[in-house]
Amino acid sequence: MPPVLQPIPKGSLVQTVATRIREWIEGGALQSGDRLPTELELVDQLGVSRTVVREAVRQLECLGVLTVKRAKGTFVADCDHMSQCAKLVSSALTITPKELLYFNELREGIECIAARRVAETASPERVAELEQLLDEIDEAGSSDLDAWEADFRFHRALVAAAGNPLTTSIWEMNHEFILASMVQSTPRPRDRHDRAKTRARHELILEAIRQQDPDAAEQAIHA
Repeated sequence: MPPVLQPIPKGSLVQTVATRIREWIEGGALQSGDRLPTELELVDQLGVSRTVVREAVRQLECLGVLTVKRAKGTFVADCDHMSQCAKLVSSALTITPKELLYFNELREGIECIAARRVAETASPERVAELEQLLDEIDEAGSSDLDAWEADFRFHRALVAAAGNPLTTSIWEMNHEFILASMVQSTPRPRDRHDRAKTRARHELILEAIRQQDPDAAEQAIHA
């Protein structure tokens, strides 16, 4: 029977939950192949919403810490994946300005192609999903990291909507680096005015997709 996790304070909930689960695993409470408590059990133990738990689990799955098996549950990944994850997180914390430039170039290339593709093929359901994620940037918590993570979710959905599983995997594999690049290269969303400017920049991307204009979508990503 795994130990009971303690509730966490309000703030950057998704990142805090992801960190708590990762530290729990690294501390030896669970071994490779062990099953995590159910979603409802995690909600109860950590005192957060199901949405927060799902997003935290998704982040850890992208990093290779967890493996989600349909109808079976969520499991701790094998040792090789755990080792790769540790290296990835460590590298993200020590990213240099030159490496940051390289990752921004990689991200820009992937997202420009994705934006063009989505503008050409997006269904009304995909557009509605992006609209909802755009609203979440406005509704993010008071901390800067909350806003950056909401921004990240919008861009991840954009890449996924393009329908290329390879580029989606590459993008998600570099989750920590991309988030680090957002933190280092994006003006701090400190107040409502800054949030409004962020909203306006992303609205240009979404409007180009609504208008099915690939050139405008790519230009908005460049901007």
